[in-house]
Amino acid sequence: MDLTKYTIQGSQDVARALAKNNLRWIDLRWYYIILFGAIAMMTSVLATLETNRVLEYGQILLIGYLVNVLLFLLCRQFSVNLWAQRMITVGQLFLDLFMGSLIIYVQGGVEARTIILYAIPIVAAGFLFSRSWVMYVATASGGAYVATILLHSVMTTGTIDWVECAVPVVFYPMVFLVLARIVEFLMTRETNNVRERAYNSFLSLLAHQLKHPASASKAIIDVMQHDDTANHTEQTRHYLQLLSGESQNQVRLIDNLLEATPRSEEDAHLDDKVNIVVLVEKAAHQAAVAHQRIGDLTRESGAGGVVTVRGSAIKLRLVLANLFDNSFRHTADGVAIRYGVSVRGDVVSITIADDGEGVAPEQMPLLSDKFSVEKLHREGSQHLGGLGLGLYVAKKIITAHGGTLEVQSSKGHGTTVMIQMKGTKQ
Repeated sequence: MDLTKYTIQGSQDVARALAKNNLRWIDLRWYYIILFGAIAMMTSVLATLETNRVLEYGQILLIGYLVNVLLFLLCRQFSVNLWAQRMITVGQLFLDLFMGSLIIYVQGGVEARTIILYAIPIVAAGFLFSRSWVMYVATASGGAYVATILLHSVMTTGTIDWVECAVPVVFYPMVFLVLARIVEFLMTRETNNVRERAYNSFLSLLAHQLKHPASASKAIIDVMQHDDTANHTEQTRHYLQLLSGESQNQVRLIDNLLEATPRSEEDAHLDDKVNIVVLVEKAAHQAAVAHQRIGDLTRESGAGGVVTVRGSAIKLRLVLANLFDNSFRHTADGVAIRYGVSVRGDVVSITIADDGEGVAPEQMPLLSDKFSVEKLHREGSQHLGGLGLGLYVAKKIITAHGGTLEVQSSKGHGTTVMIQMKGTKQ
């Protein structure tokens, strides 16, 4: 799911963030104005032994400094005005283009050796705006360079020497476009990393805030269900059972959110001995009760007695709850849900199978995707999916336990999920 078009920030928050970026680039400009100005002055003096060019460069540097001071003052004055900050960003890009063009003109147009100056606004566009602006600024840089060398040719010779200008006119704008693609690629990687970290932090915070009230509601409903002193009518007991199932489902969805973040791995304790047979039985029964389909459960013959695996009972319970919930959601009433536990050597196999609607081959890769919108409603299905986290979280947890989770399915012929883990039979 692409969440980039959603924001929980107000315009003032966005303005403050943009103001920080503007101030960083303004501060950086003090340094590269001095650097490029000093280099240009020294090379001109060494090459021509004339001081007139130094004066011209000094005037350009003074213009750049004065405009940079103005941008700095405006940026500080209107730090919470989004429109003003965007205009300051545009002003910075134009300033870099203008100064680069002036230096290229003074250096002799097509003879200039500081074409790299036009790379500055291209890189700045990636940091100050977004990747979508980089190509436009690269095009503007190429246009500014071409206009500068052609203007210099006209002003100095009265005509344009196309033989001399043809190669620079074509070559350097193409170099700027290539540079823009590189900047786009690098900024996309960094942006995606930042967004992923922000989404994970937000989801973790949201899930933790929701977990307590959801767990409290579930506890209250459980107390009401098992209160022997209360004279519940049959209809009241039925509603309490529905509420219990929905609250249990709510807690499971919140747990999925918590497990979907990288932080969940830091708190993982996977060394407990877990009786997997009991865990499977409880998960199957709870899911059947929640969906009011106790009669559809079928336990296949398999391992008897106690079968233990090393891991976290809480996390494995969430895996099984997700898998059984999926089976019930995507099968009609009366369709059997078969499950079983078997042991071969030191490998424990857990199987959950149904003869439901199944999944088409082209949709199989989507099953393990996090927040996949495409799988929220399968074609031909009467059931709307959840957050798109169930199978993703299940596979993540089983992998963390050193096991494997495989899904076999075909359209109209049901789905089988098999989990294999290290374990022992006692």
